[in-house]
Amino acid sequence: MCLINNEKKMVKIRIGYVTGAVGLKGEIKVYSYLENTKLFQSLERIFIDGQEVKIENVRYKGKIVILKVSNISDRDTAERQKDRNVYIWEDQTEKLPEGTYYVRDILGFSVFDTEDNQLGVLRDVTGSGAQDILNIIDKEGKNIMIPAVPEFLISADMKEKKIIVRLIEGMI
Repeated sequence: MCLINNEKKMVKIRIGYVTGAVGLKGEIKVYSYLENTKLFQSLERIFIDGQEVKIENVRYKGKIVILKVSNISDRDTAERQKDRNVYIWEDQTEKLPEGTYYVRDILGFSVFDTEDNQLGVLRDVTGSGAQDILNIIDKEGKNIMIPAVPEFLISADMKEKKIIVRLIEGMI
């Protein structure tokens, strides 16, 4: 999603999604795609789908971020946010260490096994709680899911737009 703001291109980046409500006062649980969830503490505002909201309070429970935001003051309103995406402006993101990439930067990459067989194209990266999952669509349109952990995720070549994964028996 791109918007023009002050005569320059501003891009919204998806950083997570709302998984549900917490308590009675309108807090929301956000599953964060960010490695460093502490970034939420430095943010003043986020977007929940298209609506900009002010962050009033941030706390954490593991990788789950619990937010109190403006315009949500009760559990029912918080529950209606479930499955909505959370965005920030691109210039609010952190610079990542070498060899680490934002999901947006690798979507659409071709995925190959270690024997150079093309498995498909990376459609999305989702969280399962324990680890992130690469969601790959093969030639027949079937979904292949591979844990995005060092044992299976070997490399990403940004120039070639190619990801190499190690498969184990029964994985696909």
